Amino acid sequence: MTALPDAPHTSDSQHLIECIVGSWRTQAVGAAIKLGVVDELQNEPRTADEIASALSLDAESLIRLLRALCTLGICREHAGQGFSISERGQLLTSAGVDGVSLRSLALWWSGPLWSLWLGLDYSVRTGKSYREKLTGSMPYGHLVWCLKSNLNYF
Repeated sequence: MTALPDAPHTSDSQHLIECIVGSWRTQAVGAAIKLGVVDELQNEPRTADEIASALSLDAESLIRLLRALCTLGICREHAGQGFSISERGQLLTSAGVDGVSLRSLALWWSGPLWSLWLGLDYSVRTGKSYREKLTGSMPYGHLVWCLKSNLNYF
């Protein structure tokens, strides 16, 4: 195994690594919203077992998701007291902060838009719209497709 090169290339390597593995962040945020985790943490710290019980989730899997959210600054883990939502994480709750919520944006990017980016190579190779191939419509027909598919993020 080759070690990462010394500076100045290390920052380039680190940046590229973050780009390559960054998709987990979008999916972790989307899952936390879809599962109700961020709203469940809104009022007070809760243990993973309490949240899992309230939302019918697997506690061990939930701990991994919560710790991933902690690395993103969305949650905080308190020794022996469970997890709480951070100020940053409040922006993902239903209530948001001062009427501002990024919840819909996160659900949109982790859901319907996610599948469209999977076809970027198709679009570049063929010059055709992967969105049109996937949904059968252009240019904003995907919004109708989302509504018909019961994917209402707006």
